[in-house]
Amino acid sequence: MRLSFLRRGRAPPSPPLPSLKAPEANDCAILLVDSVYLAGTYHITPYGSPQPSPTVEEHQINYDSCDYSNSPGSRKSWKRECHGAAEFIQQLLDSYKQVTAVTSGNAAMSYLHDLPYSQYGCVILLIDLDHHTSNSLYEDIHSPIYNKSTVDSEKDINILYGIELLKVVLKEIDLGIISNVIPIVISRNDSPQLMSTCLDLGAADYLIKPVSTQIIKTLWLNSTKHKRPMYSPDSCDETLDNVSRLSIRAGDLRDIEERLNTAFSRDEWLEEMIIHHYAPPFHHINITKFPRLDTISSQERMSYLRQQYSDWDFCPYDYSEDDLLRCILVAFEDSLAVKGLKSISVSNDMLHRFILAVRAAYCNPNPYHNFYHAVDVLQATYFTLKSTGLIGNSDGSSSYFDQKRANVMKRRIQEFLSPNDVFALMVSSLAHDLGHPGVNNSYMINAQTPLALLYNDQAVLENYHTTSLFLLMKRHEFNFFGDQSTPEFKEFRQLVVNSILATDMSAHFDYIRAFTEQNGRLESTSSLDPDQEKIYFCSAILKCSDISNAARSFHVASRWTECLMSELRDQASLEKKMGYPINMNPEQTDTARAQGQIDFIGKLALPLFQIVGDMIPEMSYCVDKIRDNIGTWEHIRDHGSSIDSHMNHGNTIVSGDATDSTTSTADAIYETLIPMMTETF
Repeated sequence: MRLSFLRRGRAPPSPPLPSLKAPEANDCAILLVDSVYLAGTYHITPYGSPQPSPTVEEHQINYDSCDYSNSPGSRKSWKRECHGAAEFIQQLLDSYKQVTAVTSGNAAMSYLHDLPYSQYGCVILLIDLDHHTSNSLYEDIHSPIYNKSTVDSEKDINILYGIELLKVVLKEIDLGIISNVIPIVISRNDSPQLMSTCLDLGAADYLIKPVSTQIIKTLWLNSTKHKRPMYSPDSCDETLDNVSRLSIRAGDLRDIEERLNTAFSRDEWLEEMIIHHYAPPFHHINITKFPRLDTISSQERMSYLRQQYSDWDFCPYDYSEDDLLRCILVAFEDSLAVKGLKSISVSNDMLHRFILAVRAAYCNPNPYHNFYHAVDVLQATYFTLKSTGLIGNSDGSSSYFDQKRANVMKRRIQEFLSPNDVFALMVSSLAHDLGHPGVNNSYMINAQTPLALLYNDQAVLENYHTTSLFLLMKRHEFNFFGDQSTPEFKEFRQLVVNSILATDMSAHFDYIRAFTEQNGRLESTSSLDPDQEKIYFCSAILKCSDISNAARSFHVASRWTECLMSELRDQASLEKKMGYPINMNPEQTDTARAQGQIDFIGKLALPLFQIVGDMIPEMSYCVDKIRDNIGTWEHIRDHGSSIDSHMNHGNTIVSGDATDSTTSTADAIYETLIPMMTETF
């Protein structure tokens, strides 16, 4: 039985495309997604017999090898399914040259992605709704124990199947990632509601089992009527382009609103393509992967991590990823516990999913710009906000917003940042390098990557990180404000965008000048623009947090230096291979590396922390830390001692005036280092 006539609320058909050669049954391949089948490709031999033979016996042998086959009821049911599976493949092979069976949607998507574009006229994708993947013969023949009541729920969530697979396929068709795929749903369920749901989603047809031979013979006809619009920048077909132009002529649309809606809908592929191609792919955020919080031991661990995360010498590499997830949770719980939040509603489930999604979007193989760096930057921001009193503790201890402060001569950060701004700064800190590829803006521009072209060589990665964050929030419905049209969300977005863009080190000295001007305004009695001042305050904190390694104790700072140097060496090797300008000699000596750190810390980090320390007195301690580190690097440079010898001995100023790094004959060599380092973070 076929139900393609049940299409409700369909838009009028698009203008007809130019006629091409009509597909035939022999031009179509069948991809069957059903966990009851043995995975493999079946075809007809020159002798007219299917190979391999989809016989009931073959299914039965694998079925008998499973311990759960001892159940009489189960044996009877599965034998019927095995017989039906073998018979269905035989019927398909009577009309089509090749049938490929896979047991999960993940395998189906891999097949479609790897399929040569011109190998078949189309692929008829048959999506089963009845058999759960955990019941797969293919999956379970190697499993000694089967218990339906104790199926691994984590596995179930991560495997695409049924309607979820249909949604992914249709989305990738719309994006132009796959083409010539005809999705058809197949099930024993004859519920009109389910049928309508599948067809409204975009399935070409809905078949009710058992499928008759007559219907099988006409499946290929769906290829002639199932045409979904594909908005892809890669389409260069002249005739299709002409059709697109015709469809948006003024005469075809009633008013400008309709024309704009059409134009914007054609651009939807852009946001989807960015998150699909540049962020790690994940179809589900499995909440069961978040570390447990409901046991006595886990609560004790949370209490311990709260103390550690509030220490300036915290180093993420000393903790497991589960502990780092807990640390992030600590920071966000404290920021959400601040009194005065407006229109923000974040459930525990949403917060856990958001943290997991951010972790998944970071590229952990990067030596430096990875999830650990994100946790480190968030910790620096969290520490600063606690130092200023803008964040208390979730245990009820007070924050600045709970207290009355006496007026002081100089305007302070606490006057300008609201609890909502604090939350926005926390989100910015965690996601400021989301999806970082492990190379800097200089490489992106020299390679003329699509992102560099998209953002016109301006703050390429910073723009991308910001875009990725908001697309991730949209895709997974992290609606912290419920409605994105509210003033609170618009303020949140403005603050997040400006804060992350401030981490573009090519504009480093522009920001230092802006902060210097702001510091002067804070000491004056003239009226100030609160919105402008809070943006500068948040930008200053995130910039300092982003390069906070320079202000950590040396045993922590030097570990991050090793990570950064490793990533720069990887980039230098790639630049050499591609013939691009090389930003750093990958064969640096310890002396050269020490001089590089002296230059970076003394000429970039120190001026920033000095002016921000004047703006935010609670951060002035960082200046002394930085001077200590410069002294240590000078000692390594001048005496040839190794970094390891200084790792466990704290910080000591051992030579010179740390505010004015020693001049050496190497100055000319490292003169070019500063522009390169301004592109690093």
